[in-house]
Amino acid sequence: MKRILFTGGAGAGKTSTIEYVKDYYENKGFDVFIINEVPTMLLNNGFNSRRCGKLEFLELVAKIELYLRDILEKETKKSSNENKIMLIDKCPIDNMAFIKREELDKMLERLDMSYYKILNSFDLIVHLETIAKDYPEQYTNKNNKNRTLDKELAIERNDRLLDAYKESEKRVIIKGYKNIKDKQEKVIEEIEKVLKER
Repeated sequence: MKRILFTGGAGAGKTSTIEYVKDYYENKGFDVFIINEVPTMLLNNGFNSRRCGKLEFLELVAKIELYLRDILEKETKKSSNENKIMLIDKCPIDNMAFIKREELDKMLERLDMSYYKILNSFDLIVHLETIAKDYPEQYTNKNNKNRTLDKELAIERNDRLLDAYKESEKRVIIKGYKNIKDKQEKVIEEIEKVLKER
């Protein structure tokens, strides 16, 4: 099974791209397993950093991400289909959009995990650049009730994530496209390269 992580800035089209990839590979007979974005799940259910503090919230996110991944890894073993992929929307390394590496390392140590163990656990890391970078006129918060970032902050966090994953040789950077379908097809091209490595 191939494990594909999706990361990137706000307005990058992660959610719709993961859905596109899921449909594409299910239509090709794959079993597709997904871990949806944990921060959005928490925010939609009333949890936020104002309630428990920034570092506590980020550690809760990391803890849930690791827990879900562990459960899903066990579930995928029940599938006899040789063609299966796991699509993961963000992981604890994405916390570096908000905190320094030293803070992340301390957090992961408390969770009996490490930066490199996480970084090296993926077959492909797809960094989807925020549309605010190349086509700022198309950037909007209207399609995500939890997004309050202006264009400049979206770009800043996008670039912090570029830095957070720079040590991975398995990362690809997908620039913004005016048409999201072009971006999604580029993602499929990159996944296809990884699937051929079996």
